[in-house]
Amino acid sequence: MIMRKSFLFLLLLCGALCANGQTGSAIFAVGTEGTITTNSSFINPFYNYPGAPSLTYSPQNPVNVQVGTKTYVVKTCIFNNWDNDADTGFHIIEVSSGGQVVLTFKSALQWAYLSYPAGSGMYRNFKSYSDNNYFIKVPLSDSSVAIIFVGWPYDSTPSMLTIVVLTQTDAKLVYNKNMEINTITLGSAFSMILQSNTVEYNAQNVPFNGETPKLHTIWLEDGVLRFKDN
Repeated sequence: MIMRKSFLFLLLLCGALCANGQTGSAIFAVGTEGTITTNSSFINPFYNYPGAPSLTYSPQNPVNVQVGTKTYVVKTCIFNNWDNDADTGFHIIEVSSGGQVVLTFKSALQWAYLSYPAGSGMYRNFKSYSDNNYFIKVPLSDSSVAIIFVGWPYDSTPSMLTIVVLTQTDAKLVYNKNMEINTITLGSAFSMILQSNTVEYNAQNVPFNGETPKLHTIWLEDGVLRFKDN
């Protein structure tokens, strides 16, 4: 009986992760005990120059995230002795709970602050969507929260969009892709319209080479985030 129940649970979990069509695909699934199962197709590796992952750093700027009865602390910083301006973004994301580090992400390509100084090169300001300057917090259910980090834009490549999900028993990276955020809707009907390509326009507001935006949507449904191509 135990084996049969386990098999049925795995089938349901697979269905949640693989469902397609108009409902899109679940980016992750959360088990009854709060365990997060990720979908590797939504997670690209972080970019690092040779030697960058071994550089020292000192996490700071703590922000508390409450998930049910559990408190997570999110810290950020740049690599020590790095040339990049610490006023514009950070290379390190560290998540801890109860004094224990549970997640650490490093990227030589910075994540951007949600607000930024004039002339910094960051052309979008997301501070109105957050109570801090580092990430956007999205409640998913009574016992799970997503925190969203926005990458720094480089050349014609869309920024890296990084999403971490926290439950009372687990913390996982669930999404890491080059995606620009075009719009955000907060609340119980949370959604983001994303764009995976950069379209350049001439003086008449006509795209060069006839290229059009490649749009996608991430939205909240039944406690999980789902993804679809528009």
